Amino acid sequence: MALINEVVLVPLLSKFGIRPADPTFGRYLLHDTEEEKKHISSHSHISIRQRRVFISPSNEPGVFVKVGKGEDVELKEHELADARGKEWIFYKVWVSESEEAKKGKARGCDLVVSHGMCDYNGKWSPHVSSFLEMGFRVIAPDLAAHGRSTGTHVYLPSAFDLTEGLHAVLTDVARWSNPRKTFLAGTSLGGWTSLAYALRYPNPPSRLSGLYLMAPLIGVAPETMPPYPIYLIGIALRSFLGRLPFTPAVKGNVSDDPRVEEECYADERCYHGDLRIATGLALLEGLKSLLPSASKVDFPLHISHGAKDRATDHKRSVEFIAAVRAAAKERDISVDVDCKTWDGYEHVMLKVGRDDEDDAKRQAVLAHMREWLSDRV
Repeated sequence: MALINEVVLVPLLSKFGIRPADPTFGRYLLHDTEEEKKHISSHSHISIRQRRVFISPSNEPGVFVKVGKGEDVELKEHELADARGKEWIFYKVWVSESEEAKKGKARGCDLVVSHGMCDYNGKWSPHVSSFLEMGFRVIAPDLAAHGRSTGTHVYLPSAFDLTEGLHAVLTDVARWSNPRKTFLAGTSLGGWTSLAYALRYPNPPSRLSGLYLMAPLIGVAPETMPPYPIYLIGIALRSFLGRLPFTPAVKGNVSDDPRVEEECYADERCYHGDLRIATGLALLEGLKSLLPSASKVDFPLHISHGAKDRATDHKRSVEFIAAVRAAAKERDISVDVDCKTWDGYEHVMLKVGRDDEDDAKRQAVLAHMREWLSDRV
């Protein structure tokens, strides 16, 4: 019944201007997980601000989305009723007021972290403490159609819904905060979103000081790419069954540790279904925009990618950096870009280990990220 509702009834009713009372389909009022509370909420020196910024389609030439007002929220039921018929992007702001953070090299800088496919902003909570102690203010959006942001869960008619949502968050931050050095970080889908945003918005609300991407969706790994006949069927069904879950996509391809997917299925804020037709096709179309835009990269950019990644293709990351360097050489300019291929790593590069030994891979990536950011703050 739930599948019929999201695939058939919701789009049918929307044609008549009828929208659901909860445009997040139950995700907005879900509580933070115990993992989030352990790493963020339980620390008295870490302050948490929760906001949503309203968005709507824009009819102005050259303006992709109209960014409305933003507001602090407490995740109360009345907030759904107050915003009936509206769409929004939800985000959290984490700040440490510890003595170490107050003296940190990155004090006065923002780190905007974007999560991967099917996840939500809380998935960054195990990883951000050391960045908070460096002095960063960490901003964590729920990407469009993910987490507490509006939309049928992980239904994306256009990949650029993701970049427009990120733009809305950065626009809202610029309204209530003084300008800061801003760094973007993203994993998988969040990596594509961060990179595509930087290329799509050459004059963002805050000047971008660098991007650090992990296993970004620049290319789809052969193990995850659906067979060509399935692709053609998806094209045929897209216009009237775009919300239909259709292909397993990355399922079974993100890690050799079964705990990774087990934890995902146990988390009600994660999306558990197959990849929706429209979403898969939109992302493939979004990938095509990257390589032709390589010459636009004028910001520091680092890509870390696992050599054993079976979800996104590390070779495409290498090719993109090569294209950026080639374009820069042709223009006789220098660029601060590089790509590091990590031997033995799969798609999930920040897998939290059972013990110190099992966690060593994650800590190595985080240490590299801290060093890269520290050199550029």
